[in-house]
Amino acid sequence: LIAKAKADHVRDFAGFNISFDNYHSTHSEENKQLTAEIYNKLKANGFIKSKVISQLFDPEKNMFLPDRFVKGTCPKCKAEDQYGDNCEVCASTYSPMDLINPRSAVSGTTPIVKESEHFFFDLPAFEGMLKEWTRSGSLQSEI
Repeated sequence: LIAKAKADHVRDFAGFNISFDNYHSTHSEENKQLTAEIYNKLKANGFIKSKVISQLFDPEKNMFLPDRFVKGTCPKCKAEDQYGDNCEVCASTYSPMDLINPRSAVSGTTPIVKESEHFFFDLPAFEGMLKEWTRSGSLQSEI
């Protein structure tokens, strides 16, 4: 299925005169090697930062819960059965940690708070270069 989709995409792009130096699927060896090379160079040069963050965790399913996998009461308007990122009643946005009486949308259990280490790309370190590049005329005017 993946090989067929890749062939279809390459054919479709070629129809628009678009070609790629590297075009691989997410799980291909080439993509794994290329992304590892990029990550390792960024890390070696100090552009990957780590930070410990607190997240909701479903102890029954043994998994961290993305915001859409948590439901509870809106901390702003108190509407019930709202997702962990925004309220469909009052349109407020918030963190899943702010929900009142949160529950896992996967198992229905009450989540616990667990810490985990996350890695972040230091985008502010590239702000000057990116502004210069986007203003240089190298990009199409539509962008």
